Amino acid sequence: MTEIPFRMLREGMPIIVLPVFINGQGPFDFILDTGNAVGKAALALISEALARELSIHAAESEELRDAYAVGDAQAPAIHVGRIESLALGETVRRGVPVGVTSIFDGLGEQIGARIDGNIGYAFLKDYAVTIDYERCVLRLEAGGSAPGGVPFRLGAGDPLLMVHAMVNGQGPYNFAVDTGAGHTVISARVASELALVRGRDVALKGGAGDARGFMTEIEMLEAAGVNCGKMRVVAAGFFDSLSAAAGETVDGIVGYNVLRRYQVVIDYPGSTILLAASGA
Repeated sequence: MTEIPFRMLREGMPIIVLPVFINGQGPFDFILDTGNAVGKAALALISEALARELSIHAAESEELRDAYAVGDAQAPAIHVGRIESLALGETVRRGVPVGVTSIFDGLGEQIGARIDGNIGYAFLKDYAVTIDYERCVLRLEAGGSAPGGVPFRLGAGDPLLMVHAMVNGQGPYNFAVDTGAGHTVISARVASELALVRGRDVALKGGAGDARGFMTEIEMLEAAGVNCGKMRVVAAGFFDSLSAAAGETVDGIVGYNVLRRYQVVIDYPGSTILLAASGA
């Protein structure tokens, strides 16, 4: 087992940042992103700026020719390079491919914070991953079905972590659990089906640029085996492209405003997820 301290990207931007060492240099700021689904041909994604800094050469890859980190064809393409090592805490992977993309360079400029890359499914898939928001610690250990956990599945296309969810007693809907999302989001279609009241318009910042949405409120969200209660959520229209990437309909995203209430255990080998009371 290894434990790695983490911090939030910056005030008002509740995204987990991990210290990652590449080729023995760092630490660099990598986002923990269970919604990063381009992990089959690359262990992690890194920014073009970091690739230049470390003299990592990247080229087009047949496996990632049509891949986009956010499932949006308007997003910058991903090229593949090879690194000598990637270290997260005591866990070191050697001689591995990484995806190189300008997504993080553009996003960093938008939000005023450096982002060197992200860690997603390809790295995490071999572990039971515990995210302790209260202690700001990530724990990696051998997987094997966490007691009390409920099953999750991976997207039929890109391996988004998917769970069934009920919204206001209706459903089930397909929600992705995404540690890279600062807020819980539902599709505009679901908001219309449930006749949710439209609130103020909001801009959503992501790798492909800004998307538009609006604030609304739901009376109840049940997901990953727990009743998360009443909350404000964002309704947005980008789910068609996300669904195309996942290979199935994605109706919503469980983000930070829900996950921070719990100790989140994602057992990838056991295909279970547990949202335990914080401090449990």
